[in-house]
Amino acid sequence: MVEQKITLPVIGMTCANCAMNIEKSLKKVHGVKNANVNFAAEQALVEYIPSITSINDIISAITKAGYGAIHPDDLIDVEDAEQAARKAEIKSQTRKFAVGVLFALPLFLLSMGRDFNLIGMWSHQTWVNWLFLSLATPVQFYTGWDFYTGAFKSLKNRSANMDVLVAMGSSVAYFYSFAILIFHSLGGHVYFETSAVIITLIKLGKMIESRTKGRTGGAIRKLIGLQPKTATIIEKGVEKEVPLS
Repeated sequence: MVEQKITLPVIGMTCANCAMNIEKSLKKVHGVKNANVNFAAEQALVEYIPSITSINDIISAITKAGYGAIHPDDLIDVEDAEQAARKAEIKSQTRKFAVGVLFALPLFLLSMGRDFNLIGMWSHQTWVNWLFLSLATPVQFYTGWDFYTGAFKSLKNRSANMDVLVAMGSSVAYFYSFAILIFHSLGGHVYFETSAVIITLIKLGKMIESRTKGRTGGAIRKLIGLQPKTATIIEKGVEKEVPLS
């Protein structure tokens, strides 16, 4: 059976363990002979049998693992796909961070002002806690939604990554505070600002990381491109050029 190779730009990897998880998921796809995921270059090189599986099946496996990939046929070439993937990730991370700051900053200032008695006794009324809930919810479930989806898919694949830690940590603070609003006997202090600030700060790191990876990934690909594609050999006094791959 005829085998083919394809290089796919991968979105959403945060560590070398992410690359390993994608490789495991790809190798489980029927018809995939081999898969090699490069975290630094943000690429997946897949050898597959077209008569058994398709590129869409391969991309679907990457998506189910909790990451993203761009079909190379959607753009002119792989390099364009990689640039589009980086731009899409940077745009997404920047937008979600902006929403996080928009809601988390006033929530943090109000909460700290109340804790240190800087804004008056009105801030201790029950309705203020509901205001905190309304400010924290967009951060929890919009800015932080990537952590929930990433954690779910990671646990579904019987592995754990940073998304699991962030989702669990922020959810404890958020849902405990929500329970206090419903059941007053649990206590009086809420921690909505904790979950919102955690998610926003980590999203800031994600945004910076996506911008940095775009630059370093391009530099690495340029270095890889400097590798010779062919070699010259001499057979019986005759020079011959042969491909290295």
